[in-house]
Amino acid sequence: MEIRRRSRPSRGFVVAILGVLLAGIPGYRLAVRLVAGPPPDDPRSAGFLNRVAANINPLFPRQVDAETEITRVSALDGILVYHYRFINVASADVPRAVLARLRPTVMRSSCGNEGTLNNFIRRDITLRYSYSDKSGRALASFDITRADCGV
Repeated sequence: MEIRRRSRPSRGFVVAILGVLLAGIPGYRLAVRLVAGPPPDDPRSAGFLNRVAANINPLFPRQVDAETEITRVSALDGILVYHYRFINVASADVPRAVLARLRPTVMRSSCGNEGTLNNFIRRDITLRYSYSDKSGRALASFDITRADCGV
């Protein structure tokens, strides 16, 4: 009985196979991108947060309490900005004590809201609260961050 040895593939054949494989990898990646679509935006990106703002802005303006309304939401890179207005008060009439209590009150509310924590704070998105008087003059602005909420 005669035993035949397998012949080794020629060097040219191996190079050709490697060439096809290497050339096919970028084509495969392109095909996957075309089928799967673009990678999702970073939730901290201004583009993503602007889409979030655009989706919820039709709900505003909306009265929050007897003295305050939320007028709109805007976005910056890594920051979602809530714009509030005191509807019955001019800037000269706002007691400093009221402004001093705003941040701790809003921080407790934001950090205590599971939806806010999961959708924004834990994703390292800063929430900026901007307040103006009845004519739109800026009164106060402050940020609530992940560190503020201890998460």
